[in-house]
Amino acid sequence: MIKKLFYCLLFILIIIASLFLWSFIEIPYKETTIIGDYRANKYNPNNDLIRYIIFISIPILFFIITKSFKFKENIYYFNEKFKDNDKSKFQSNHYLNLLFFSFCIFVTIEFLSIDFPLHKIDIFHEGQQMSPAFKYRKDGSLWSGSYVTIGIFIETIASNLIWNFLNNVSIGATRYLNLFFIYFLKILIIVNLFQISIISNLKQNLQLVFLFFASLISLDLIDYYHQIGQFIWREIFVFFILIMFFQTFITPKYTNIILATTGPISCLSAFWSLDRGINCHLLVLVMLIYLFLSKRNKSLIISIFSLLAAWFISYLYFGEEFKFFVQNTISTLGEINQIGGIVHPIPLTGDFNSSRATKTLILLSISTLISLYFLFSKKPPINKEFILCISIISFTAFLSYGYATGRSDGPHIKSSFGFVIIFYSIIILYFSLNYLNNFSKLFTNKKIILFLILILSYFNFNINFKNMINYKERLNKYIYLEDRHFLRDNEIQFVENAKMIVKDYNCIQLFTNDSMLLYLLRKPSCSIYYFPIVIGSKKNQIKFINSLDKTDIIISDTYEHKFSSNYRLKYAKEFINRNYSNIYEQDVWIIKKKINK
Repeated sequence: MIKKLFYCLLFILIIIASLFLWSFIEIPYKETTIIGDYRANKYNPNNDLIRYIIFISIPILFFIITKSFKFKENIYYFNEKFKDNDKSKFQSNHYLNLLFFSFCIFVTIEFLSIDFPLHKIDIFHEGQQMSPAFKYRKDGSLWSGSYVTIGIFIETIASNLIWNFLNNVSIGATRYLNLFFIYFLKILIIVNLFQISIISNLKQNLQLVFLFFASLISLDLIDYYHQIGQFIWREIFVFFILIMFFQTFITPKYTNIILATTGPISCLSAFWSLDRGINCHLLVLVMLIYLFLSKRNKSLIISIFSLLAAWFISYLYFGEEFKFFVQNTISTLGEINQIGGIVHPIPLTGDFNSSRATKTLILLSISTLISLYFLFSKKPPINKEFILCISIISFTAFLSYGYATGRSDGPHIKSSFGFVIIFYSIIILYFSLNYLNNFSKLFTNKKIILFLILILSYFNFNINFKNMINYKERLNKYIYLEDRHFLRDNEIQFVENAKMIVKDYNCIQLFTNDSMLLYLLRKPSCSIYYFPIVIGSKKNQIKFINSLDKTDIIISDTYEHKFSSNYRLKYAKEFINRNYSNIYEQDVWIIKKKINK
Protein backbone atom coordinates (compact mmCIF):
# COMPACT_ATOMS: atom_id res chain seq x y z
CA MET A 1 0.00 0.00 0.00
CA ILE A 2 2.84 2.42 0.90
CA LYS A 3 4.52 1.62 -2.43
CA LYS A 4 1.30 2.42 -4.33
CA LEU A 5 0.84 5.70 -2.45
CA PHE A 6 4.44 6.61 -3.24
CA TYR A 7 3.88 5.99 -6.96
CA CYS A 8 0.63 7.99 -6.92
CA LEU A 9 2.37 10.94 -5.26
CA LEU A 10 5.32 10.63 -7.67
CA PHE A 11 3.12 10.76 -10.75
CA ILE A 12 1.07 13.67 -9.42
CA LEU A 13 4.33 15.58 -8.97
CA ILE A 14 5.41 14.58 -12.51
CA ILE A 15 2.10 15.85 -13.93
CA ILE A 16 2.46 19.18 -12.08
CA ALA A 17 6.08 19.48 -13.24
CA SER A 18 4.93 18.81 -16.82
CA LEU A 19 2.47 21.69 -16.51
CA PHE A 20 5.28 24.01 -15.43
CA LEU A 21 7.28 22.94 -18.51
CA TRP A 22 4.41 24.05 -20.78
CA SER A 23 5.60 27.65 -21.22
CA PHE A 24 9.19 26.58 -21.92
CA ILE A 25 8.25 24.60 -25.04
CA GLU A 26 8.48 27.05 -27.90
CA ILE A 27 8.55 26.40 -31.66
CA PRO A 28 10.03 29.26 -33.72
CA TYR A 29 7.44 31.47 -35.35
CA LYS A 30 7.28 31.60 -39.14
CA GLU A 31 5.95 34.78 -40.73
CA THR A 32 2.58 34.39 -42.43
CA THR A 33 0.18 36.53 -44.44
CA ILE A 34 -2.78 35.22 -42.42
CA ILE A 35 -3.87 37.88 -39.93
CA GLY A 36 -5.00 36.36 -36.66
CA ASP A 37 -4.22 35.79 -33.00
CA TYR A 38 -1.10 33.76 -33.76
CA ARG A 39 0.39 36.38 -36.05
CA ALA A 40 -0.39 39.16 -33.60
CA ASN A 41 1.48 37.26 -30.88
CA LYS A 42 4.27 35.99 -33.20
CA TYR A 43 3.19 32.52 -32.16
CA ASN A 44 3.62 29.26 -34.08
CA PRO A 45 0.16 27.72 -34.71
CA ASN A 46 1.52 24.21 -33.98
CA ASN A 47 3.01 25.23 -30.64
CA ASP A 48 0.04 24.38 -28.42
CA LEU A 49 -0.51 20.98 -30.02
CA ILE A 50 3.16 20.09 -29.49
CA ARG A 51 2.97 21.32 -25.89
CA TYR A 52 -0.12 19.21 -25.30
CA ILE A 53 1.40 16.04 -26.75
CA ILE A 54 4.61 16.53 -24.73
CA PHE A 55 2.62 17.19 -21.54
CA ILE A 56 0.68 13.94 -21.95
CA SER A 57 3.79 12.02 -23.03
CA ILE A 58 6.05 12.86 -20.05
CA PRO A 59 4.01 10.96 -17.38
CA ILE A 60 3.53 8.10 -19.87
CA LEU A 61 7.29 7.93 -20.44
CA PHE A 62 7.95 7.76 -16.70
CA PHE A 63 5.30 5.05 -16.36
CA ILE A 64 6.97 2.98 -19.08
CA ILE A 65 10.34 3.44 -17.36
CA THR A 66 8.92 2.04 -14.11
CA LYS A 67 7.62 -0.98 -16.02
CA SER A 68 10.90 -1.54 -17.86
CA PHE A 69 12.54 -3.05 -14.75
CA LYS A 70 10.43 -6.17 -15.28
CA PHE A 71 10.06 -5.71 -19.01
CA LYS A 72 9.24 -9.25 -20.15
CA GLU A 73 6.84 -9.82 -17.28
CA ASN A 74 4.96 -6.56 -17.88
CA ILE A 75 4.80 -7.11 -21.62
CA TYR A 76 3.27 -10.51 -20.90
CA TYR A 77 0.58 -8.93 -18.69
CA PHE A 78 -0.05 -6.33 -21.38
CA ASN A 79 -0.43 -8.94 -24.13
CA GLU A 80 -2.85 -10.89 -21.95
CA LYS A 81 -5.36 -8.06 -22.37
CA PHE A 82 -5.36 -8.64 -26.14
CA LYS A 83 -5.85 -12.37 -26.23
CA ASP A 84 -8.76 -13.58 -28.31
CA ASN A 85 -11.98 -13.02 -26.40
CA ASP A 86 -14.18 -15.33 -28.49
CA LYS A 87 -14.78 -17.44 -25.39
CA SER A 88 -15.74 -14.44 -23.28
CA LYS A 89 -19.42 -14.39 -22.43
CA PHE A 90 -21.52 -11.74 -20.79
CA GLN A 91 -24.65 -12.81 -19.01
CA SER A 92 -27.95 -11.72 -20.45
CA ASN A 93 -29.69 -9.24 -18.15
CA HIS A 94 -33.34 -8.77 -19.07
CA TYR A 95 -33.80 -6.07 -16.43
CA LEU A 96 -30.88 -4.13 -17.91
CA ASN A 97 -32.42 -4.45 -21.37
CA LEU A 98 -35.70 -3.12 -19.99
CA LEU A 99 -33.94 -0.19 -18.34
CA PHE A 100 -32.09 0.58 -21.57
CA PHE A 101 -35.28 0.69 -23.61
CA SER A 102 -36.99 2.70 -20.86
CA PHE A 103 -34.24 5.31 -21.03
CA CYS A 104 -34.59 5.48 -24.81
CA ILE A 105 -38.33 6.02 -24.38
CA PHE A 106 -37.79 8.74 -21.75
CA VAL A 107 -35.30 10.53 -24.03
CA THR A 108 -37.77 10.28 -26.93
CA ILE A 109 -40.64 11.62 -24.80
CA GLU A 110 -38.41 14.48 -23.66
CA PHE A 111 -37.58 15.27 -27.30
CA LEU A 112 -41.28 15.38 -28.13
CA SER A 113 -41.81 17.71 -25.13
CA ILE A 114 -39.24 20.39 -25.97
CA ASP A 115 -40.20 23.93 -26.87
CA PHE A 116 -38.85 24.89 -30.27
CA PRO A 117 -36.22 27.68 -30.05
CA LEU A 118 -37.41 31.12 -31.19
CA HIS A 119 -34.32 33.14 -30.30
CA LYS A 120 -32.92 35.55 -32.88
CA ILE A 121 -30.51 34.11 -35.43
CA ASP A 122 -26.79 33.84 -35.02
CA ILE A 123 -26.12 35.52 -38.36
CA PHE A 124 -22.49 34.40 -38.17
CA HIS A 125 -22.71 30.66 -37.35
CA GLU A 126 -26.18 29.63 -38.48
CA GLY A 127 -25.35 30.91 -41.93
CA GLN A 128 -22.71 28.18 -42.22
CA GLN A 129 -25.47 25.58 -42.24
CA MET A 130 -27.86 27.39 -44.54
CA SER A 131 -26.15 29.61 -47.13
CA PRO A 132 -23.98 26.91 -48.78
CA ALA A 133 -26.95 24.55 -48.51
CA PHE A 134 -29.05 27.01 -50.52
CA LYS A 135 -26.32 27.23 -53.17
CA TYR A 136 -26.18 23.43 -53.38
CA ARG A 137 -29.94 23.47 -53.86
CA LYS A 138 -29.54 25.84 -56.79
CA ASP A 139 -26.61 24.28 -58.69
CA GLY A 140 -25.80 20.95 -57.03
CA SER A 141 -22.23 22.00 -56.17
CA LEU A 142 -20.45 20.63 -53.12
CA TRP A 143 -16.77 21.50 -52.47
CA SER A 144 -16.55 23.05 -55.94
CA GLY A 145 -19.17 25.62 -54.95
CA SER A 146 -18.39 26.31 -51.30
CA TYR A 147 -15.17 26.44 -49.28
CA VAL A 148 -15.95 23.99 -46.48
CA THR A 149 -14.32 24.32 -43.05
CA ILE A 150 -16.56 22.09 -40.89
CA GLY A 151 -17.81 19.30 -43.12
CA ILE A 152 -19.76 19.03 -46.35
CA PHE A 153 -22.65 17.24 -44.65
CA ILE A 154 -23.11 19.81 -41.89
CA GLU A 155 -22.56 22.84 -44.10
CA THR A 156 -24.29 21.78 -47.31
CA ILE A 157 -26.18 18.50 -47.29
CA ALA A 158 -27.93 18.38 -43.90
CA SER A 159 -30.20 21.40 -44.34
CA ASN A 160 -31.19 20.23 -47.81
CA LEU A 161 -32.18 16.83 -46.45
CA ILE A 162 -34.52 18.33 -43.86
CA TRP A 163 -35.85 20.91 -46.33
CA ASN A 164 -36.71 18.13 -48.78
CA PHE A 165 -38.12 15.87 -46.07
CA LEU A 166 -40.38 18.61 -44.66
CA ASN A 167 -40.98 20.11 -48.10
CA ASN A 168 -40.13 23.59 -46.90
CA VAL A 169 -37.02 25.77 -46.88
CA SER A 170 -36.87 27.61 -43.57
CA ILE A 171 -34.77 28.53 -40.57
CA GLY A 172 -37.13 26.54 -38.36
CA ALA A 173 -36.54 23.38 -40.39
CA THR A 174 -32.76 23.61 -39.99
CA ARG A 175 -33.05 24.36 -36.28
CA TYR A 176 -35.34 21.37 -35.90
CA LEU A 177 -32.70 19.20 -37.56
CA ASN A 178 -30.13 20.38 -35.00
CA LEU A 179 -32.53 19.43 -32.22
CA PHE A 180 -32.92 16.01 -33.79
CA PHE A 181 -29.13 15.60 -33.93
CA ILE A 182 -28.98 16.33 -30.18
CA TYR A 183 -31.71 13.75 -29.55
CA PHE A 184 -29.87 11.21 -31.69
CA LEU A 185 -26.60 11.84 -29.84
CA LYS A 186 -28.40 11.24 -26.53
CA ILE A 187 -29.63 7.89 -27.84
CA LEU A 188 -26.09 6.96 -28.94
CA ILE A 189 -24.72 7.89 -25.51
CA ILE A 190 -27.27 5.57 -23.86
CA VAL A 191 -26.38 2.76 -26.29
CA ASN A 192 -22.67 3.23 -25.50
CA LEU A 193 -23.26 3.21 -21.73
CA PHE A 194 -25.53 0.17 -22.08
CA GLN A 195 -22.64 -1.65 -23.77
CA ILE A 196 -20.23 -0.60 -21.02
CA SER A 197 -22.71 -1.79 -18.37
CA ILE A 198 -22.71 -5.24 -19.98
CA ILE A 199 -18.94 -5.33 -20.46
CA SER A 200 -18.36 -4.30 -16.84
CA ASN A 201 -19.56 -7.75 -15.74
CA LEU A 202 -20.97 -6.26 -12.57
CA LYS A 203 -23.63 -8.25 -10.82
CA GLN A 204 -26.89 -7.86 -12.67
CA ASN A 205 -28.52 -5.74 -9.97
CA LEU A 206 -25.50 -3.43 -9.92
CA GLN A 207 -25.57 -3.07 -13.70
CA LEU A 208 -28.96 -1.38 -13.35
CA VAL A 209 -27.64 1.18 -10.87
CA PHE A 210 -24.50 1.66 -12.99
CA LEU A 211 -26.45 2.39 -16.18
CA PHE A 212 -28.87 4.67 -14.34
CA PHE A 213 -26.28 6.98 -12.80
CA ALA A 214 -23.90 6.88 -15.78
CA SER A 215 -26.77 7.86 -18.10
CA LEU A 216 -27.99 10.69 -15.89
CA ILE A 217 -24.49 12.14 -15.65
CA SER A 218 -23.72 11.78 -19.36
CA LEU A 219 -27.06 12.97 -20.71
CA ASP A 220 -26.69 16.12 -18.65
CA LEU A 221 -23.60 17.02 -20.73
CA ILE A 222 -25.68 17.99 -23.76
CA ASP A 223 -28.72 20.24 -23.79
CA TYR A 224 -31.36 21.19 -26.35
CA TYR A 225 -31.36 24.86 -25.37
CA HIS A 226 -27.64 25.44 -24.75
CA GLN A 227 -25.89 23.75 -27.62
CA ILE A 228 -22.35 24.58 -26.41
CA GLY A 229 -21.81 22.07 -23.63
CA GLN A 230 -19.36 19.32 -22.73
CA PHE A 231 -20.70 17.52 -25.78
CA ILE A 232 -21.98 18.93 -29.07
CA TRP A 233 -23.89 16.95 -31.65
CA ARG A 234 -20.90 16.85 -33.99
CA GLU A 235 -19.66 13.93 -31.81
CA ILE A 236 -22.25 11.60 -33.37
CA PHE A 237 -19.80 9.69 -35.56
CA VAL A 238 -17.24 9.39 -32.74
CA PHE A 239 -19.90 7.52 -30.76
CA PHE A 240 -20.70 5.41 -33.83
CA ILE A 241 -17.07 4.23 -33.89
CA LEU A 242 -17.05 3.55 -30.12
CA ILE A 243 -20.31 1.59 -30.33
CA MET A 244 -19.02 -0.46 -33.24
CA PHE A 245 -15.76 -1.21 -31.39
CA PHE A 246 -17.41 -2.14 -28.07
CA GLN A 247 -19.96 -4.37 -29.76
CA THR A 248 -17.15 -6.65 -30.95
CA PHE A 249 -16.48 -7.40 -27.25
CA ILE A 250 -20.13 -8.23 -26.52
CA THR A 251 -20.91 -10.33 -29.63
CA PRO A 252 -17.50 -11.67 -30.77
CA LYS A 253 -19.01 -14.17 -33.21
CA TYR A 254 -20.42 -11.25 -35.23
CA THR A 255 -17.15 -9.30 -35.14
CA ASN A 256 -16.43 -9.57 -38.87
CA ILE A 257 -19.92 -8.39 -39.80
CA ILE A 258 -19.60 -5.43 -37.44
CA LEU A 259 -16.11 -4.54 -38.69
CA ALA A 260 -17.36 -4.54 -42.28
CA THR A 261 -19.02 -1.21 -41.39
CA THR A 262 -15.65 0.30 -40.43
CA GLY A 263 -15.07 1.84 -43.85
CA PRO A 264 -18.48 3.43 -44.47
CA ILE A 265 -18.69 4.90 -40.94
CA SER A 266 -15.16 6.33 -40.88
CA CYS A 267 -15.45 7.62 -44.45
CA LEU A 268 -18.78 9.33 -43.75
CA SER A 269 -17.30 10.87 -40.59
CA ALA A 270 -14.83 12.86 -42.72
CA PHE A 271 -17.69 14.24 -44.81
CA TRP A 272 -19.75 14.88 -41.68
CA SER A 273 -17.14 16.98 -39.85
CA LEU A 274 -13.47 17.18 -40.81
CA ASP A 275 -12.02 17.39 -37.28
CA ARG A 276 -14.29 14.62 -35.95
CA GLY A 277 -13.48 12.60 -39.06
CA ILE A 278 -9.76 12.77 -38.25
CA ASN A 279 -10.44 11.56 -34.71
CA CYS A 280 -12.66 8.76 -36.02
CA HIS A 281 -9.87 7.56 -38.31
CA LEU A 282 -7.40 7.64 -35.41
CA LEU A 283 -9.84 5.54 -33.37
CA VAL A 284 -10.11 3.12 -36.29
CA LEU A 285 -6.31 2.96 -36.33
CA VAL A 286 -6.38 1.98 -32.64
CA MET A 287 -8.95 -0.68 -33.49
CA LEU A 288 -6.69 -2.07 -36.24
CA ILE A 289 -3.78 -2.20 -33.77
CA TYR A 290 -6.03 -4.07 -31.33
CA LEU A 291 -6.95 -6.61 -34.03
CA PHE A 292 -3.27 -7.03 -34.88
CA LEU A 293 -2.22 -7.55 -31.25
CA SER A 294 -5.08 -9.98 -30.65
CA LYS A 295 -4.00 -11.87 -33.81
CA ARG A 296 -7.36 -11.56 -35.51
CA ASN A 297 -5.90 -11.48 -38.97
CA LYS A 298 -9.16 -12.15 -40.78
CA SER A 299 -10.94 -9.33 -38.93
CA LEU A 300 -7.96 -7.04 -39.58
CA ILE A 301 -8.07 -7.71 -43.32
CA ILE A 302 -11.86 -7.17 -43.42
CA SER A 303 -11.51 -3.81 -41.63
CA ILE A 304 -8.71 -2.58 -43.90
CA PHE A 305 -10.55 -3.73 -47.02
CA SER A 306 -13.75 -2.04 -45.80
CA LEU A 307 -11.87 1.21 -45.22
CA LEU A 308 -10.13 1.21 -48.61
CA ALA A 309 -13.30 0.16 -50.43
CA ALA A 310 -15.35 2.95 -48.82
CA TRP A 311 -12.87 5.62 -49.86
CA PHE A 312 -12.58 4.19 -53.38
CA ILE A 313 -16.37 4.13 -53.77
CA SER A 314 -16.50 7.73 -52.50
CA TYR A 315 -13.93 8.69 -55.12
CA LEU A 316 -16.03 7.10 -57.87
CA TYR A 317 -19.32 8.50 -56.56
CA PHE A 318 -18.22 12.12 -56.15
CA GLY A 319 -16.13 12.16 -59.34
CA GLU A 320 -14.68 15.60 -59.98
CA GLU A 321 -16.02 16.84 -56.64
CA PHE A 322 -13.67 14.43 -54.85
CA LYS A 323 -10.67 16.36 -56.20
CA PHE A 324 -12.16 19.55 -54.79
CA PHE A 325 -12.68 17.72 -51.48
CA VAL A 326 -8.96 16.84 -51.33
CA GLN A 327 -7.90 20.41 -52.27
CA ASN A 328 -10.37 21.90 -49.78
CA THR A 329 -9.21 19.59 -46.99
CA ILE A 330 -5.51 20.30 -47.54
CA SER A 331 -6.16 24.04 -47.62
CA THR A 332 -8.37 23.95 -44.52
CA LEU A 333 -5.94 21.87 -42.45
CA GLY A 334 -3.10 24.15 -43.51
CA GLU A 335 -4.77 27.44 -42.63
CA ILE A 336 -7.81 27.10 -40.37
CA ASN A 337 -5.84 27.15 -37.10
CA GLN A 338 -4.06 30.33 -38.14
CA ILE A 339 -7.36 31.92 -39.14
CA GLY A 340 -9.46 31.07 -36.09
CA GLY A 341 -6.83 29.95 -33.62
CA ILE A 342 -6.47 31.42 -30.14
CA VAL A 343 -3.31 30.95 -28.08
CA HIS A 344 -3.87 28.31 -25.38
CA PRO A 345 -3.75 29.70 -21.82
CA ILE A 346 -0.61 28.81 -19.85
CA PRO A 347 -1.60 26.30 -17.14
CA LEU A 348 -1.34 27.31 -13.47
CA THR A 349 -1.34 31.03 -14.33
CA GLY A 350 -3.79 33.89 -14.29
CA ASP A 351 -4.43 33.63 -18.05
CA PHE A 352 -8.08 33.75 -19.09
CA ASN A 353 -9.51 30.17 -19.05
CA SER A 354 -6.26 28.88 -17.49
CA SER A 355 -8.03 27.21 -14.53
CA ARG A 356 -10.46 25.37 -16.82
CA ALA A 357 -7.62 24.23 -19.09
CA THR A 358 -5.45 23.18 -16.13
CA LYS A 359 -8.24 21.09 -14.62
CA THR A 360 -8.91 19.35 -17.93
CA LEU A 361 -5.23 18.67 -18.64
CA ILE A 362 -4.59 17.18 -15.19
CA LEU A 363 -7.64 14.91 -15.38
CA LEU A 364 -6.67 13.83 -18.91
CA SER A 365 -3.17 12.90 -17.82
CA ILE A 366 -4.43 10.95 -14.81
CA SER A 367 -6.99 9.09 -16.96
CA THR A 368 -4.20 8.02 -19.30
CA LEU A 369 -2.13 6.71 -16.39
CA ILE A 370 -5.12 4.85 -14.93
CA SER A 371 -5.68 3.13 -18.28
CA LEU A 372 -2.01 2.17 -18.54
CA TYR A 373 -2.01 0.88 -14.98
CA PHE A 374 -4.84 -1.54 -15.74
CA LEU A 375 -3.34 -2.55 -19.10
CA PHE A 376 -0.08 -3.60 -17.40
CA SER A 377 -1.63 -5.03 -14.21
CA LYS A 378 -0.92 -8.63 -13.28
CA LYS A 379 -4.29 -9.19 -11.63
CA PRO A 380 -6.51 -6.21 -12.44
CA PRO A 381 -9.79 -5.91 -10.47
CA ILE A 382 -11.74 -5.57 -13.72
CA ASN A 383 -12.06 -7.80 -16.79
CA LYS A 384 -9.89 -7.23 -19.84
CA GLU A 385 -12.74 -6.05 -22.08
CA PHE A 386 -13.66 -3.40 -19.53
CA ILE A 387 -10.01 -2.34 -19.36
CA LEU A 388 -9.96 -1.94 -23.14
CA CYS A 389 -13.20 0.06 -23.02
CA ILE A 390 -11.95 2.61 -20.48
CA SER A 391 -8.61 2.81 -22.31
CA ILE A 392 -10.38 3.64 -25.58
CA ILE A 393 -12.54 6.26 -23.84
CA SER A 394 -9.39 7.75 -22.31
CA PHE A 395 -7.77 7.88 -25.76
CA THR A 396 -10.92 9.49 -27.19
CA ALA A 397 -10.76 12.12 -24.43
CA PHE A 398 -7.13 12.75 -25.35
CA LEU A 399 -8.08 13.26 -29.02
CA SER A 400 -11.01 15.52 -28.11
CA TYR A 401 -8.80 18.04 -26.34
CA GLY A 402 -7.04 18.53 -29.67
CA TYR A 403 -9.98 20.77 -30.64
CA ALA A 404 -9.08 23.08 -27.75
CA THR A 405 -5.41 23.36 -28.75
CA GLY A 406 -6.51 25.09 -31.95
CA ARG A 407 -9.16 27.45 -30.66
CA SER A 408 -8.54 27.77 -26.94
CA ASP A 409 -11.51 29.81 -25.77
CA GLY A 410 -13.86 28.78 -22.96
CA PRO A 411 -16.56 27.05 -25.08
CA HIS A 412 -14.05 24.92 -27.01
CA ILE A 413 -12.19 23.86 -23.86
CA LYS A 414 -15.56 23.06 -22.27
CA SER A 415 -16.74 21.00 -25.27
CA SER A 416 -13.60 18.83 -25.05
CA PHE A 417 -14.42 17.76 -21.49
CA GLY A 418 -17.29 15.33 -22.14
CA PHE A 419 -15.29 12.13 -22.55
CA VAL A 420 -13.22 13.00 -19.47
CA ILE A 421 -16.43 13.12 -17.41
CA ILE A 422 -17.64 9.83 -18.88
CA PHE A 423 -14.30 8.16 -18.08
CA TYR A 424 -14.31 9.17 -14.42
CA SER A 425 -18.04 8.47 -14.05
CA ILE A 426 -17.49 4.90 -15.24
CA ILE A 427 -14.47 4.31 -12.98
CA ILE A 428 -16.02 5.86 -9.85
CA LEU A 429 -19.39 4.14 -10.32
CA TYR A 430 -17.84 0.75 -10.94
CA PHE A 431 -15.68 0.69 -7.83
CA SER A 432 -18.23 2.47 -5.62
CA LEU A 433 -20.97 -0.02 -6.46
CA ASN A 434 -18.68 -2.97 -5.91
CA TYR A 435 -17.66 -1.54 -2.54
CA LEU A 436 -21.19 -0.71 -1.37
CA ASN A 437 -22.44 -4.11 -2.46
CA ASN A 438 -20.17 -5.74 0.11
CA PHE A 439 -21.80 -3.87 2.99
CA SER A 440 -25.41 -3.50 2.00
CA LYS A 441 -28.31 -5.63 0.81
CA LEU A 442 -29.92 -2.57 -0.72
CA PHE A 443 -29.01 -3.73 -4.24
CA THR A 444 -30.26 -7.30 -4.03
CA ASN A 445 -33.79 -7.07 -5.45
CA LYS A 446 -33.64 -6.25 -9.17
CA LYS A 447 -37.37 -5.60 -9.48
CA ILE A 448 -37.36 -3.01 -6.70
CA ILE A 449 -34.23 -1.39 -8.09
CA LEU A 450 -35.73 -1.16 -11.57
CA PHE A 451 -38.99 0.28 -10.21
CA LEU A 452 -37.20 2.97 -8.16
CA ILE A 453 -34.93 3.85 -11.08
CA LEU A 454 -37.86 4.30 -13.45
CA ILE A 455 -39.64 6.55 -10.95
CA LEU A 456 -36.51 8.67 -10.48
CA SER A 457 -35.96 8.80 -14.25
CA TYR A 458 -39.44 10.15 -14.82
CA PHE A 459 -38.75 13.13 -12.56
CA ASN A 460 -35.28 13.71 -14.03
CA PHE A 461 -36.40 14.16 -17.63
CA ASN A 462 -38.23 17.29 -18.75
CA ILE A 463 -41.57 15.91 -19.85
CA ASN A 464 -44.48 18.05 -20.99
CA PHE A 465 -47.52 16.01 -22.01
CA LYS A 466 -49.30 19.01 -23.50
CA ASN A 467 -46.38 19.60 -25.85
CA MET A 468 -46.33 15.92 -26.75
CA ILE A 469 -50.00 15.85 -27.67
CA ASN A 470 -49.63 18.99 -29.82
CA TYR A 471 -46.25 17.99 -31.25
CA LYS A 472 -47.29 17.63 -34.89
CA GLU A 473 -49.22 20.89 -34.85
CA ARG A 474 -46.37 22.75 -33.11
CA LEU A 475 -43.77 21.37 -35.53
CA ASN A 476 -45.86 22.29 -38.56
CA LYS A 477 -46.21 25.89 -37.33
CA TYR A 478 -42.53 26.09 -36.44
CA ILE A 479 -41.08 24.97 -39.77
CA TYR A 480 -43.41 27.32 -41.66
CA LEU A 481 -42.48 30.41 -39.64
CA GLU A 482 -41.22 33.15 -41.93
CA ASP A 483 -37.60 34.26 -41.66
CA ARG A 484 -38.62 37.57 -40.10
CA HIS A 485 -39.71 35.76 -36.90
CA PHE A 486 -36.02 34.98 -36.25
CA LEU A 487 -34.61 38.37 -37.28
CA ARG A 488 -33.98 41.59 -35.39
CA ASP A 489 -35.67 44.76 -36.62
CA ASN A 490 -32.55 46.13 -38.34
CA GLU A 491 -31.98 42.76 -40.05
CA ILE A 492 -35.58 42.67 -41.31
CA GLN A 493 -35.28 46.17 -42.74
CA PHE A 494 -31.96 45.50 -44.44
CA VAL A 495 -33.06 42.18 -45.97
CA GLU A 496 -36.27 43.67 -47.33
CA ASN A 497 -34.48 46.62 -48.93
CA ALA A 498 -31.54 44.55 -50.16
CA LYS A 499 -33.86 42.07 -51.86
CA MET A 500 -35.18 44.86 -54.08
CA ILE A 501 -31.65 45.90 -55.02
CA VAL A 502 -30.19 42.44 -55.79
CA LYS A 503 -33.28 40.78 -57.28
CA ASP A 504 -31.99 40.95 -60.88
CA TYR A 505 -28.54 39.51 -60.10
CA ASN A 506 -27.81 35.79 -60.28
CA CYS A 507 -25.43 35.83 -57.33
CA ILE A 508 -23.90 38.11 -54.73
CA GLN A 509 -20.57 38.05 -52.93
CA LEU A 510 -20.17 38.63 -49.22
CA PHE A 511 -17.31 40.62 -47.74
CA THR A 512 -18.85 40.34 -44.30
CA ASN A 513 -18.90 37.37 -41.98
CA ASP A 514 -22.68 37.64 -41.63
CA SER A 515 -22.94 34.52 -43.78
CA MET A 516 -26.68 34.13 -43.15
CA LEU A 517 -27.37 37.03 -45.54
CA LEU A 518 -26.96 34.79 -48.59
CA TYR A 519 -29.74 32.51 -47.39
CA LEU A 520 -31.96 35.41 -46.28
CA LEU A 521 -31.63 37.07 -49.69
CA ARG A 522 -32.06 33.69 -51.44
CA LYS A 523 -28.92 34.24 -53.51
CA PRO A 524 -25.92 31.92 -53.99
CA SER A 525 -22.39 33.14 -53.40
CA CYS A 526 -20.53 34.22 -56.53
CA SER A 527 -17.37 32.50 -55.30
CA ILE A 528 -16.61 29.49 -53.13
CA TYR A 529 -15.91 31.91 -50.26
CA TYR A 530 -19.38 32.40 -48.80
CA PHE A 531 -17.75 32.94 -45.40
CA PRO A 532 -14.92 35.47 -45.99
CA ILE A 533 -13.10 34.97 -42.68
CA VAL A 534 -11.83 31.60 -43.96
CA ILE A 535 -10.04 33.17 -46.96
CA GLY A 536 -7.02 33.84 -44.79
CA SER A 537 -3.72 33.88 -46.70
CA LYS A 538 -2.57 36.24 -49.42
CA LYS A 539 -2.65 33.30 -51.83
CA ASN A 540 -6.33 32.68 -51.12
CA GLN A 541 -7.10 36.41 -51.22
CA ILE A 542 -5.64 36.57 -54.74
CA LYS A 543 -7.70 33.52 -55.67
CA PHE A 544 -10.75 35.29 -54.24
CA ILE A 545 -9.97 38.50 -56.17
CA ASN A 546 -9.64 36.55 -59.43
CA SER A 547 -13.03 34.95 -58.81
CA LEU A 548 -14.70 38.39 -58.72
CA ASP A 549 -14.32 38.88 -62.47
CA LYS A 550 -18.04 38.36 -63.09
CA THR A 551 -19.27 39.56 -59.70
CA ASP A 552 -21.39 42.71 -59.87
CA ILE A 553 -22.70 42.96 -56.28
CA ILE A 554 -20.79 42.73 -53.02
CA ILE A 555 -22.21 43.11 -49.52
CA SER A 556 -19.68 44.29 -46.94
CA ASP A 557 -19.89 45.85 -43.49
CA THR A 558 -18.32 48.62 -41.44
CA TYR A 559 -16.71 46.41 -38.80
CA GLU A 560 -12.99 46.86 -38.13
CA HIS A 561 -12.55 44.42 -35.22
CA LYS A 562 -9.94 41.65 -35.37
CA PHE A 563 -12.33 39.04 -36.79
CA SER A 564 -13.76 41.28 -39.50
CA SER A 565 -13.04 40.98 -43.22
CA ASN A 566 -11.95 44.62 -43.33
CA TYR A 567 -9.25 43.96 -40.72
CA ARG A 568 -8.05 40.56 -41.89
CA LEU A 569 -8.28 40.67 -45.69
CA LYS A 570 -6.22 43.75 -46.60
CA TYR A 571 -5.47 42.77 -50.21
CA ALA A 572 -9.09 41.89 -50.98
CA LYS A 573 -10.33 45.05 -49.25
CA GLU A 574 -8.06 47.27 -51.37
CA PHE A 575 -9.22 45.58 -54.58
CA ILE A 576 -12.90 45.93 -53.67
CA ASN A 577 -12.53 49.60 -52.71
CA ARG A 578 -10.87 50.33 -56.07
CA ASN A 579 -13.37 48.44 -58.21
CA TYR A 580 -16.71 48.75 -56.40
CA SER A 581 -18.73 51.73 -55.24
CA ASN A 582 -21.33 52.00 -52.48
CA ILE A 583 -24.94 52.03 -53.70
CA TYR A 584 -26.77 51.38 -50.42
CA GLU A 585 -25.88 51.63 -46.74
CA GLN A 586 -27.91 50.66 -43.71
CA ASP A 587 -26.79 50.06 -40.17
CA VAL A 588 -23.48 48.13 -40.43
CA TRP A 589 -24.07 46.74 -43.96
CA ILE A 590 -23.02 48.21 -47.30
CA ILE A 591 -24.08 47.05 -50.76
CA LYS A 592 -21.41 47.71 -53.39
CA LYS A 593 -21.72 47.61 -57.16
CA LYS A 594 -18.95 47.03 -59.67
CA ILE A 595 -17.63 50.20 -61.33
CA ASN A 596 -17.94 50.04 -65.11
CA LYS A 597 -14.62 50.97 -66.69
